[in-house]
Amino acid sequence: MPIERELKLLTAAAGAPQLPSGWTLGSGALHRLRDTYLESGGALARAGLALRRREGDPHGVLYTLKGEPEKTGTSFTQRTEIEVGEQAPGKIPPAIVDALRGSELSRDMPLAALLPDLVIEQVRNAWQLQHGGDPVATLSVDEVNATYSAQQVAWVEIEIEFSTSLSAAAVEELSIELRDWFVQQPGCTLGGESKERRARRLVNERLGC
Repeated sequence: MPIERELKLLTAAAGAPQLPSGWTLGSGALHRLRDTYLESGGALARAGLALRRREGDPHGVLYTLKGEPEKTGTSFTQRTEIEVGEQAPGKIPPAIVDALRGSELSRDMPLAALLPDLVIEQVRNAWQLQHGGDPVATLSVDEVNATYSAQQVAWVEIEIEFSTSLSAAAVEELSIELRDWFVQQPGCTLGGESKERRARRLVNERLGC
């Protein structure tokens, strides 16, 4: 299963960030994304899974099944994920269904029980991130608005997703350099949570859950 490795930071600014020496931003693009997370009474969350349907991606409507985030090394997190394009409107793609069945969830939970539970809309500015002239990651600045349990929360975050061609050791070295730089910048703090988990936590804290 493919592995996503990323560094997350919270920031007060929505524009292109300043970078340390030796780092540059390459070509960029603006995306307006709408992510709908499907759940069934918290069954996926209890299994350490998250299922997202994304609209607005240049590759079309995408379904992504994400595994439990793992803190790896000093500064970045990684998680397994399966991402598949929508093949029939509103239908979970067979590859995602097979993965859910493999997790044994669907033995006790029919797929029809998976319903929209959380919506995250974001304006994403994304650039190719280069180190020494070589592309090593995608850097995104996301203006996030989430709706959960009839409550809305918002924040801005920097997400740096490293290339899958890099070794874990290389990602660790690069992420430490970036982390140490960004946490010294005004209004920037280390993140770590996925958008889905952060939205749920912020709303639950507001509601006293």
